[in-house]
Amino acid sequence: MNSRKEFLGGAISPGLNMRFLAMHTFTGKLPLITLDKEYDEFLGRDTRESMLSGVQAGSLAETLYMIGAYAEQYPGLRVFLCGGDAEFFDKRLKNSIFADRIVLDRELILKGLDRVLNYQYK
Repeated sequence: MNSRKEFLGGAISPGLNMRFLAMHTFTGKLPLITLDKEYDEFLGRDTRESMLSGVQAGSLAETLYMIGAYAEQYPGLRVFLCGGDAEFFDKRLKNSIFADRIVLDRELILKGLDRVLNYQYK
């Protein structure tokens, strides 16, 4: 949103669990694994670690790229993290060059729904 509270657009991308599920579902033999918050390696040494690296490091790289692209176009950009993967990204993004732009808000969706409800019933 801009300073006039106009929605300018955004991007939707699969979450971490959806990516793990897709690799399991749409390949012949990859196992179904889940997020490992402690795993921070770039190169996996076995199938599980390689899947973790692909999903976790790949998603982080995608997110950093998107923030960078938006920041170039919109000076003063602030990024709000919410949803199930927010804490995974918060820890890692706070170590990036965009740390001053990142806000973790676990209740953002609930706040938005509350505003919609209040708007509907006024």
